[in-house]
Amino acid sequence: MAQNILYVEDEDFFANIISKQLTNAGFTVETREDGESGLKAAEDGAFDLIFLDLILPKLGGFDVLQKLKENEATKNIPVIILSNLSSDEDKKKAKELGAEKFCLKMSTYPQQVVQIAQEILGSNT
Repeated sequence: MAQNILYVEDEDFFANIISKQLTNAGFTVETREDGESGLKAAEDGAFDLIFLDLILPKLGGFDVLQKLKENEATKNIPVIILSNLSSDEDKKKAKELGAEKFCLKMSTYPQQVVQIAQEILGSNT
C-alpha cells in the first residue's frame, strides 16, 4: 500500500517536480499551496510524512509546524522542512518545534527528497 505524503509548497515549480518524483517512486502525494490549507489537510487526512516550506501565504511554515506538533492527531507525523531559509537560527527553530530534518530547497535534488522519504518511512518503493 502506498504511503501518503503531504507537500505544502506555494511555488508550483517545486511542488510539481517534487510531487512527480515522489509519485514515480510509489508514494501517494497531495500538495497544498498555503499554510492554512496544508494544516487543514494534515488534520483531516492520514499522512505518513509531511514536507513543509517555511515561507507560505496565509500561515507561515513555523506556525504550521507548531500547530501540527501540538495537535494529538498530527504530532507523530514526521515533518521535513524543505525551504530556502537557511540561517542557523531557522534550522534551530525548526528542530525545536519538532521538525525531523531541515533541507535547503535550492541544494536538494528531487531524488534526494525521495531518498529522505524512503529513509524516514522505511520504504523501498
